[in-house]
Amino acid sequence: MGAVAFVSEFGNTINPTDVLGDLMSPPFVKAVIAPNLIHAEDLPVRTMTKKHVKDAALSGTLSAITESNPVALAAAGEYAQTAVTSTIAKIAIASGVSVEQLQFGTVDANAIATKQANLLARAVDDDFLALFSGLSSTVTSASVLTVEDLYAAQYAIWAAECPNQEMDLAVVLAYKGLLNLKKEQINSSASAYTNSQYLSILQGKPQANRFVGTLPGFQIYSTSGHATSGGDNVQAVFHPMWCFAGSFAQRPEVMMNNKGVEGLYQEVVSWFFYDIVEWNDAAGVGLLSDT
Repeated sequence: MGAVAFVSEFGNTINPTDVLGDLMSPPFVKAVIAPNLIHAEDLPVRTMTKKHVKDAALSGTLSAITESNPVALAAAGEYAQTAVTSTIAKIAIASGVSVEQLQFGTVDANAIATKQANLLARAVDDDFLALFSGLSSTVTSASVLTVEDLYAAQYAIWAAECPNQEMDLAVVLAYKGLLNLKKEQINSSASAYTNSQYLSILQGKPQANRFVGTLPGFQIYSTSGHATSGGDNVQAVFHPMWCFAGSFAQRPEVMMNNKGVEGLYQEVVSWFFYDIVEWNDAAGVGLLSDT
């Protein structure tokens, strides 16, 4: 039997073309981890450079001095500080919001400024991750990352006499490296892995700053955006107090301008001043494992 004529159908009425769902999913972008893992300071004043000073100790071989003999000046007695210089740079992003969007839409300039601030923060984080490739000391996994690799990196930092060895070292892993550690724990029959300290990264859930758990002596984070080298992710184990240093503005700056001749829209521009440097090379170790 065919369709019945003269039935009032859905298409006969004027209906909304789209209805929004009750929930909007968030953007799938990574969380920021850098600010909590480095020595952070305010921007310098009236200059765009800052020296992060490294103190020195007197060192050298001392010999016994015969009674009544003079003590000559020698290289071991010379004291000299060094420093790493950071040069403040600016990152910026510009967006435009049409007057139609401002009048009838659901996004305004303030919402765009918030999203710009999040992008600037992720750019700073990527800059921080890129510094891992500059660490002189490295531990390269035979293939996948293991807990033993973490302790080899810890040994290198301690052997360099890094101060404050009572503090846990920070470990920033790619997601593949974290997966490898979890699989090692799951597959191992070693009695150590029945200890709750070793099971932390299996039992916990990632926090907002990408902290995922602990192993004895380590605070472990995972994120994306690591550099690669020869098929390996370049991750790092480092002392959070002494390895990296940075100078940061208190917040991003935002400028909003109404545009007319170029097109009717509101321009939103955000920028941020900062720099991050490797402060003490011996306080960190590059950790390379399969991508």
